[in-house]
Amino acid sequence: ARGRLELRGDLPAVRDRWVDSILAAAVDARARMLHAWPADLFVTLQNLHADVADALRWCVAHDEQPDRALPLFIPMCSVLKKRSAMPVADLGDLVLRRWPENPDRRRCEAAAAASVAHVLRGAVERGTALAHEAMSGSSELAAVNARRALFFRARMAGQDADALRWAEEAIEVAAAHDMTPWHNELLTFRAIAVAALGRSGEAIEQVETAHRTAPAIGSPALVAWAAAVHGALIAPEDPRAARAGCERAARACDEVDYPIGSGISRRTLGALALRDGALTDARDHLRRALDAYSGLGYASEVAVSLRWLARLAHASDRPRAAGVLYRAGGSARGDVVEDVMRPTELDRMLTAAASPLPPPPLVDALAMARAL
Repeated sequence: ARGRLELRGDLPAVRDRWVDSILAAAVDARARMLHAWPADLFVTLQNLHADVADALRWCVAHDEQPDRALPLFIPMCSVLKKRSAMPVADLGDLVLRRWPENPDRRRCEAAAAASVAHVLRGAVERGTALAHEAMSGSSELAAVNARRALFFRARMAGQDADALRWAEEAIEVAAAHDMTPWHNELLTFRAIAVAALGRSGEAIEQVETAHRTAPAIGSPALVAWAAAVHGALIAPEDPRAARAGCERAARACDEVDYPIGSGISRRTLGALALRDGALTDARDHLRRALDAYSGLGYASEVAVSLRWLARLAHASDRPRAAGVLYRAGGSARGDVVEDVMRPTELDRMLTAAASPLPPPPLVDALAMARAL
Protein backbone atom coordinates (compact mmCIF):
# COMPACT_ATOMS: atom_id res chain seq x y z
CA ALA A 1 0.00 0.00 0.00
CA ARG A 2 2.84 2.37 0.82
CA GLY A 3 4.49 1.61 -2.48
CA ARG A 4 1.32 2.33 -4.43
CA LEU A 5 0.83 5.61 -2.58
CA GLU A 6 4.40 6.58 -3.42
CA LEU A 7 3.90 5.73 -7.09
CA ARG A 8 0.77 7.88 -7.24
CA GLY A 9 2.43 10.71 -5.31
CA ASP A 10 -0.23 10.51 -2.60
CA LEU A 11 1.95 9.43 0.33
CA PRO A 12 2.65 12.94 1.74
CA ALA A 13 -1.04 13.82 1.83
CA VAL A 14 -1.98 10.51 3.47
CA ARG A 15 0.83 10.90 6.02
CA ASP A 16 -0.42 14.39 6.82
CA ARG A 17 -3.93 13.09 7.43
CA TRP A 18 -2.49 10.30 9.59
CA VAL A 19 -0.47 12.84 11.63
CA ASP A 20 -3.64 14.87 12.14
CA SER A 21 -5.44 11.80 13.48
CA ILE A 22 -2.62 11.10 15.98
CA LEU A 23 -2.61 14.79 16.92
CA ALA A 24 -6.34 14.68 17.69
CA ALA A 25 -5.78 11.70 20.01
CA ALA A 26 -2.87 13.46 21.74
CA VAL A 27 -4.86 16.67 22.28
CA ASP A 28 -7.70 14.64 23.75
CA ALA A 29 -5.29 12.77 26.07
CA ARG A 30 -3.80 16.06 27.27
CA ALA A 31 -7.25 17.42 28.12
CA ARG A 32 -8.25 14.23 29.95
CA MET A 33 -5.08 13.79 31.98
CA LEU A 34 -5.42 17.17 33.67
CA HIS A 35 -8.34 16.01 35.79
CA ALA A 36 -8.34 12.19 35.74
CA TRP A 37 -5.94 9.28 35.35
CA PRO A 38 -8.19 6.34 34.48
CA ALA A 39 -6.55 3.09 33.47
CA ASP A 40 -7.76 3.38 29.88
CA LEU A 41 -5.97 6.72 29.48
CA PHE A 42 -2.61 5.14 30.28
CA VAL A 43 -3.37 2.28 27.88
CA THR A 44 -4.17 4.82 25.17
CA LEU A 45 -0.94 6.71 25.79
CA GLN A 46 1.14 3.52 25.75
CA ASN A 47 -0.47 2.45 22.48
CA LEU A 48 0.06 5.91 20.99
CA HIS A 49 3.72 6.18 21.90
CA ALA A 50 5.21 4.66 18.75
CA ASP A 51 2.76 6.53 16.51
CA VAL A 52 3.50 9.81 18.29
CA ALA A 53 7.22 9.26 17.80
CA ASP A 54 6.75 8.63 14.07
CA ALA A 55 4.40 11.59 13.72
CA LEU A 56 6.81 13.89 15.53
CA ARG A 57 9.67 12.92 13.23
CA TRP A 58 7.43 13.58 10.20
CA CYS A 59 6.51 17.02 11.58
CA VAL A 60 10.13 17.94 12.29
CA ALA A 61 11.09 17.00 8.74
CA HIS A 62 8.11 18.55 6.93
CA ASP A 63 6.32 21.22 9.00
CA GLU A 64 7.37 24.85 8.93
CA GLN A 65 5.72 25.65 12.27
CA PRO A 66 5.43 23.63 15.52
CA ASP A 67 1.62 23.79 15.55
CA ARG A 68 1.34 20.01 15.38
CA ALA A 69 4.61 18.83 16.91
CA LEU A 70 4.31 20.57 20.28
CA PRO A 71 0.82 19.32 21.19
CA LEU A 72 1.78 15.87 19.91
CA PHE A 73 4.62 15.69 22.43
CA ILE A 74 2.93 17.20 25.51
CA PRO A 75 1.09 14.04 26.74
CA MET A 76 4.33 12.06 26.68
CA CYS A 77 4.98 13.19 30.26
CA SER A 78 2.46 10.56 31.37
CA VAL A 79 4.17 7.83 29.35
CA LEU A 80 7.15 8.21 31.71
CA LYS A 81 5.28 6.32 34.42
CA LYS A 82 5.53 3.10 32.40
CA ARG A 83 8.11 3.63 29.68
CA SER A 84 11.81 4.47 29.45
CA ALA A 85 12.67 8.12 29.96
CA MET A 86 15.43 8.20 27.34
CA PRO A 87 13.35 8.11 24.13
CA VAL A 88 10.88 10.60 25.61
CA ALA A 89 13.72 12.98 26.43
CA ASP A 90 15.22 12.55 22.96
CA LEU A 91 11.87 13.22 21.26
CA GLY A 92 11.43 16.34 23.36
CA ASP A 93 14.81 17.66 22.32
CA LEU A 94 14.08 16.85 18.67
CA VAL A 95 11.01 19.09 18.76
CA LEU A 96 12.30 21.86 21.04
CA ARG A 97 15.55 22.30 19.12
CA ARG A 98 13.77 22.31 15.77
CA TRP A 99 11.69 25.31 16.88
CA PRO A 100 13.76 27.13 19.54
CA GLU A 101 11.82 30.40 19.35
CA ASN A 102 8.19 29.81 20.18
CA PRO A 103 7.47 31.06 23.72
CA ASP A 104 3.81 30.06 24.00
CA ARG A 105 1.83 27.78 26.31
CA ARG A 106 2.41 24.70 24.18
CA ARG A 107 6.18 25.10 24.19
CA CYS A 108 6.18 25.54 27.97
CA GLU A 109 4.16 22.35 28.39
CA ALA A 110 6.46 20.44 26.03
CA ALA A 111 9.55 21.77 27.82
CA ALA A 112 8.09 20.70 31.17
CA ALA A 113 7.36 17.18 29.88
CA ALA A 114 10.90 16.92 28.51
CA SER A 115 12.38 18.27 31.75
CA VAL A 116 10.95 15.38 33.76
CA ALA A 117 12.29 12.85 31.26
CA HIS A 118 15.78 14.38 31.29
CA VAL A 119 16.03 14.48 35.08
CA LEU A 120 14.87 10.89 35.42
CA ARG A 121 17.36 9.65 32.82
CA GLY A 122 20.16 11.47 34.66
CA ALA A 123 20.63 14.50 32.37
CA VAL A 124 20.07 16.82 35.31
CA GLU A 125 21.44 20.08 33.87
CA ARG A 126 19.33 19.83 30.72
CA GLY A 127 16.26 18.90 32.71
CA THR A 128 16.72 21.75 35.16
CA ALA A 129 17.13 24.32 32.38
CA LEU A 130 13.97 23.09 30.65
CA ALA A 131 12.03 23.16 33.92
CA HIS A 132 12.91 26.80 34.53
CA GLU A 133 11.99 27.64 30.93
CA ALA A 134 8.64 25.90 31.39
CA MET A 135 7.84 27.88 34.54
CA SER A 136 8.19 31.16 32.65
CA GLY A 137 4.80 30.63 30.99
CA SER A 138 1.24 30.63 32.27
CA SER A 139 0.27 26.97 31.83
CA GLU A 140 -0.80 25.13 34.98
CA LEU A 141 0.29 21.81 33.44
CA ALA A 142 3.74 23.19 32.72
CA ALA A 143 3.94 24.73 36.20
CA VAL A 144 3.17 21.42 37.92
CA ASN A 145 5.31 19.23 35.67
CA ALA A 146 8.33 21.54 35.87
CA ARG A 147 8.15 21.50 39.66
CA ARG A 148 7.92 17.72 39.59
CA ALA A 149 11.19 17.68 37.64
CA LEU A 150 12.81 20.04 40.13
CA PHE A 151 11.51 17.91 43.01
CA PHE A 152 13.22 14.85 41.50
CA ARG A 153 16.43 16.82 40.90
CA ALA A 154 16.51 18.09 44.48
CA ARG A 155 15.88 14.60 45.85
CA MET A 156 18.71 13.16 43.74
CA ALA A 157 21.04 15.83 45.12
CA GLY A 158 20.00 15.23 48.73
CA GLN A 159 18.46 18.72 48.93
CA ASP A 160 15.32 17.65 50.73
CA ALA A 161 14.26 21.09 51.95
CA ASP A 162 14.28 22.24 48.32
CA ALA A 163 12.40 19.10 47.29
CA LEU A 164 9.73 19.88 49.88
CA ARG A 165 9.42 23.43 48.58
CA TRP A 166 8.97 22.28 44.98
CA ALA A 167 6.37 19.70 46.03
CA GLU A 168 4.41 22.26 48.05
CA GLU A 169 4.45 24.80 45.22
CA ALA A 170 3.20 22.15 42.79
CA ILE A 171 0.48 21.13 45.24
CA GLU A 172 -0.75 24.72 45.37
CA VAL A 173 -0.95 24.95 41.58
CA ALA A 174 -2.69 21.59 41.25
CA ALA A 175 -5.24 22.50 43.93
CA ALA A 176 -5.96 25.87 42.35
CA HIS A 177 -6.72 24.29 38.97
CA ASP A 178 -8.60 21.15 40.10
CA MET A 179 -5.81 18.88 38.87
CA THR A 180 -7.00 16.16 41.23
CA PRO A 181 -4.77 13.21 40.23
CA TRP A 182 -1.67 15.39 40.14
CA HIS A 183 -2.56 16.78 43.56
CA ASN A 184 -2.90 13.27 44.97
CA GLU A 185 0.44 12.13 43.59
CA LEU A 186 2.12 15.30 44.86
CA LEU A 187 0.88 14.59 48.38
CA THR A 188 2.99 11.43 48.31
CA PHE A 189 5.95 13.44 47.03
CA ARG A 190 5.54 15.83 49.92
CA ALA A 191 5.39 12.89 52.33
CA ILE A 192 8.64 11.51 50.91
CA ALA A 193 10.42 14.86 51.33
CA VAL A 194 9.05 15.33 54.84
CA ALA A 195 10.23 11.84 55.83
CA ALA A 196 13.73 12.63 54.54
CA LEU A 197 13.75 15.65 56.86
CA GLY A 198 13.06 13.38 59.84
CA ARG A 199 9.36 14.20 60.29
CA SER A 200 8.12 10.63 60.01
CA GLY A 201 4.77 11.09 61.78
CA GLU A 202 3.79 13.96 59.52
CA ALA A 203 4.95 12.02 56.45
CA ILE A 204 2.84 8.99 57.34
CA GLU A 205 -0.25 11.14 57.94
CA GLN A 206 0.29 12.81 54.56
CA VAL A 207 0.60 9.58 52.61
CA GLU A 208 -2.38 8.08 54.44
CA THR A 209 -4.43 11.04 53.24
CA ALA A 210 -3.27 10.38 49.67
CA HIS A 211 -4.06 6.68 49.96
CA ARG A 212 -7.50 7.33 51.45
CA THR A 213 -8.50 9.77 48.70
CA ALA A 214 -6.94 7.95 45.74
CA PRO A 215 -9.76 5.42 45.06
CA ALA A 216 -12.27 8.20 44.35
CA ILE A 217 -10.03 9.50 41.55
CA GLY A 218 -10.51 6.30 39.58
CA SER A 219 -6.83 5.55 38.99
CA PRO A 220 -5.64 2.11 40.18
CA ALA A 221 -2.05 3.26 39.66
CA LEU A 222 -2.45 6.12 42.16
CA VAL A 223 -3.92 3.75 44.75
CA ALA A 224 -1.06 1.30 44.30
CA TRP A 225 1.56 4.08 44.36
CA ALA A 226 0.27 5.57 47.61
CA ALA A 227 0.21 2.10 49.17
CA ALA A 228 3.81 1.51 48.08
CA VAL A 229 5.03 4.77 49.61
CA HIS A 230 3.04 4.13 52.79
CA GLY A 231 4.66 0.71 53.17
CA ALA A 232 8.12 2.23 52.83
CA LEU A 233 7.43 4.98 55.38
CA ILE A 234 6.13 2.67 58.12
CA ALA A 235 8.85 0.03 57.65
CA PRO A 236 11.09 1.09 60.58
CA GLU A 237 8.27 1.28 63.14
CA ASP A 238 5.95 -1.49 61.97
CA PRO A 239 7.85 -3.94 59.76
CA ARG A 240 5.09 -6.56 59.80
CA ALA A 241 2.48 -4.11 58.50
CA ALA A 242 5.00 -2.67 56.05
CA ARG A 243 5.78 -6.11 54.68
CA ALA A 244 2.11 -6.99 54.21
CA GLY A 245 1.35 -3.58 52.69
CA CYS A 246 4.28 -3.69 50.29
CA GLU A 247 3.46 -7.20 49.13
CA ARG A 248 -0.09 -6.05 48.30
CA ALA A 249 1.21 -2.87 46.69
CA ALA A 250 3.76 -4.76 44.58
CA ARG A 251 1.06 -7.10 43.29
CA ALA A 252 -1.25 -4.18 42.56
CA CYS A 253 1.51 -2.30 40.72
CA ASP A 254 2.32 -5.38 38.66
CA GLU A 255 -1.35 -5.81 37.78
CA VAL A 256 -1.63 -2.27 36.41
CA ASP A 257 1.88 -2.29 34.89
CA TYR A 258 3.24 0.40 37.21
CA PRO A 259 6.96 -0.40 37.62
CA ILE A 260 7.77 2.73 39.64
CA GLY A 261 5.54 1.65 42.52
CA SER A 262 6.59 -1.97 42.17
CA GLY A 263 10.24 -0.93 42.45
CA ILE A 264 9.74 0.95 45.72
CA SER A 265 7.69 -1.89 47.20
CA ARG A 266 10.27 -4.49 46.21
CA ARG A 267 13.11 -2.38 47.56
CA THR A 268 11.32 -1.99 50.90
CA LEU A 269 10.68 -5.74 51.07
CA GLY A 270 14.31 -6.39 50.18
CA ALA A 271 15.58 -4.00 52.85
CA LEU A 272 13.37 -5.61 55.51
CA ALA A 273 14.48 -9.11 54.49
CA LEU A 274 18.11 -8.03 54.53
CA ARG A 275 17.71 -6.59 58.02
CA ASP A 276 16.20 -9.89 59.18
CA GLY A 277 18.96 -11.98 57.59
CA ALA A 278 16.59 -13.54 55.03
CA LEU A 279 19.12 -13.22 52.23
CA THR A 280 17.32 -15.33 49.64
CA ASP A 281 14.17 -13.22 49.97
CA ALA A 282 16.24 -10.04 49.95
CA ARG A 283 17.99 -11.13 46.75
CA ASP A 284 14.69 -11.82 44.97
CA HIS A 285 13.07 -8.54 45.93
CA LEU A 286 16.12 -6.37 45.25
CA ARG A 287 16.77 -7.94 41.85
CA ARG A 288 13.15 -7.33 40.88
CA ALA A 289 13.43 -3.71 41.99
CA LEU A 290 16.57 -3.29 39.92
CA ASP A 291 14.88 -4.83 36.88
CA ALA A 292 11.90 -2.48 37.24
CA TYR A 293 14.07 0.63 37.26
CA SER A 294 16.65 -0.44 34.72
CA GLY A 295 13.77 -1.19 32.35
CA LEU A 296 12.61 2.39 32.81
CA GLY A 297 16.12 3.83 32.56
CA TYR A 298 15.73 5.92 35.73
CA ALA A 299 19.35 6.69 36.56
CA SER A 300 19.13 7.51 40.27
CA GLU A 301 16.73 4.64 41.00
CA VAL A 302 19.08 2.18 39.29
CA ALA A 303 21.96 3.59 41.33
CA VAL A 304 20.26 3.25 44.72
CA SER A 305 19.07 -0.25 43.80
CA LEU A 306 22.69 -1.19 43.12
CA ARG A 307 23.62 0.16 46.57
CA TRP A 308 21.02 -2.09 48.20
CA LEU A 309 22.43 -5.05 46.28
CA ALA A 310 25.90 -4.04 47.49
CA ARG A 311 24.58 -4.35 51.06
CA LEU A 312 23.20 -7.76 50.16
CA ALA A 313 26.59 -8.80 48.74
CA HIS A 314 28.28 -7.66 51.96
CA ALA A 315 25.84 -9.68 54.06
CA SER A 316 26.44 -12.68 51.75
CA ASP A 317 30.21 -12.48 52.43
CA ARG A 318 31.07 -11.31 48.94
CA PRO A 319 33.25 -8.28 49.68
CA ARG A 320 34.55 -7.75 46.13
CA ALA A 321 31.06 -7.65 44.66
CA ALA A 322 29.92 -5.42 47.52
CA GLY A 323 32.67 -2.90 46.78
CA VAL A 324 32.06 -2.88 43.02
CA LEU A 325 28.29 -2.48 43.38
CA TYR A 326 28.61 0.20 46.04
CA ARG A 327 30.92 2.22 43.77
CA ALA A 328 28.46 1.73 40.91
CA GLY A 329 25.69 3.11 43.13
CA GLY A 330 27.60 6.36 43.48
CA SER A 331 26.32 9.27 45.54
CA ALA A 332 22.82 9.67 44.09
CA ARG A 333 20.25 10.24 46.79
CA GLY A 334 16.50 10.20 46.72
CA ASP A 335 15.60 6.71 47.94
CA VAL A 336 12.76 6.85 50.45
CA VAL A 337 13.78 3.38 51.69
CA GLU A 338 17.29 4.59 52.52
CA ASP A 339 15.82 7.68 54.16
CA VAL A 340 13.68 5.71 56.60
CA MET A 341 15.81 2.57 57.11
CA ARG A 342 19.05 4.58 57.45
CA PRO A 343 21.68 1.87 56.84
CA THR A 344 24.46 4.30 57.77
CA GLU A 345 26.68 1.95 59.78
CA LEU A 346 26.75 -0.62 56.99
CA ASP A 347 27.43 2.13 54.44
CA ARG A 348 30.42 3.34 56.45
CA MET A 349 31.83 -0.18 56.33
CA LEU A 350 31.24 -0.43 52.60
CA THR A 351 32.79 2.97 51.97
CA ALA A 352 35.87 2.01 53.96
CA ALA A 353 36.18 -1.30 52.12
CA ALA A 354 35.57 0.09 48.65
CA SER A 355 38.66 0.56 46.51
CA PRO A 356 39.55 4.01 45.10
CA LEU A 357 38.95 2.72 41.57
CA PRO A 358 36.34 4.48 39.41
CA PRO A 359 32.87 2.94 39.21
CA PRO A 360 32.53 0.08 36.73
CA PRO A 361 30.56 0.39 33.49
CA LEU A 362 26.86 0.17 34.24
CA VAL A 363 26.37 -2.93 32.11
CA ASP A 364 29.03 -4.75 34.15
CA ALA A 365 27.49 -3.65 37.44
CA LEU A 366 24.04 -4.80 36.34
CA ALA A 367 25.41 -8.19 35.30
CA MET A 368 27.18 -8.60 38.65
CA ALA A 369 24.07 -7.56 40.57
CA ARG A 370 21.89 -10.07 38.73
CA ALA A 371 24.44 -12.84 39.36
CA LEU A 372 24.42 -12.48 43.14
